[in-house]
Amino acid sequence: MSGVFAGKVALLLFFTVRGAVLTKVIKFYNSEMKKVLFSKQVKKAIDGETADIQRKLGVLLRALVQGEILEMPESRSMVGYPGLKELRVRDVRGQVRVFYCLPTADYVFVLHLFRKNTQKTPLNEIRTALQRLKVMKEDLDG
Repeated sequence: MSGVFAGKVALLLFFTVRGAVLTKVIKFYNSEMKKVLFSKQVKKAIDGETADIQRKLGVLLRALVQGEILEMPESRSMVGYPGLKELRVRDVRGQVRVFYCLPTADYVFVLHLFRKNTQKTPLNEIRTALQRLKVMKEDLDG
């Protein structure tokens, strides 16, 4: 099998859950997959979530990495904030939202996670995601 994938270097990042710990497993598959970059804060937030949320996010992030276009109910664009999108998952404790964007054809930026307690997305959560997006873009541009 390694011969089939020889020379292809893009990363597929997916998640496995061992207890409550999120473990990143990196596999080399095909060169058309996107790279996932996490803000420092969102990594901690994901680690603090339930195994169910971690699993569901892993499935959705894997789909994004493989180039799938996610739509409702799993994902939606944030109206009024071009490029900003949210992953939508739930568990027994309620709804979780994860802001992300696709700044280039090669990357998925995972920006911010929060537990949603109201019908409308709080503006401070959107602002947090936009701040992190700015920093991550600057870091990527070098």
